[in-house]
Amino acid sequence: MQYKTAFIEAQRDDAIDFASKTLTQNIEARIWPYWFGTEYDFNGNTRTPGRGKIACGYFVTAVLYDAGIPIDRITLAQVPSEKLVTGLVGEPSTNRYHHLTIGEFLSAVKSFGEGLFVVGLDTHTGFLLYESDEVYFVHASARFPHAVVREPAAKSPTLRNSKYRVLGKISGNYGLMSAWLNVRPSPVATKEKRQRGDGLLMR
Repeated sequence: MQYKTAFIEAQRDDAIDFASKTLTQNIEARIWPYWFGTEYDFNGNTRTPGRGKIACGYFVTAVLYDAGIPIDRITLAQVPSEKLVTGLVGEPSTNRYHHLTIGEFLSAVKSFGEGLFVVGLDTHTGFLLYESDEVYFVHASARFPHAVVREPAAKSPTLRNSKYRVLGKISGNYGLMSAWLNVRPSPVATKEKRQRGDGLLMR
């Protein structure tokens, strides 16, 4: 029985890992490029990349929703950035950092391994992508050029100047990946999911 359970868990882990990589590749290659250059506005909520304006929270939820993750994109976009992170990845998978230098923070990001993250700042939110030993910050920037950008995280004034950072890793998150795959969890997995708080704002 133990061997069977271990085998099933290994299959599940492999499926989640494959789904995470596929999701990240789709977002990076097929969704973000259309949004780059879309104008930022604090109240922006356009659903059409390149037309209208977009706020930081609406950008994050629009990308995830268009990638196929069944979230309540409007509700999630309107909550404080910390609640956006916990609503996506669950409280136990949320990591909080106070008054770290940008170098210290990026070292913490890298400690979780490559993949896609969501980050909440003092008054802002966006994605972090860690790949090939580089971390990129992808967000609807309230700073110049006041648009959706992808920039090296180490050089981002917005990321560097924030005194409080909340980090959640999307890649490998069981709740999010299961929802994306439209997998019906087992009763045990459902109980674990409730305990972790995964997907608090998911439909």
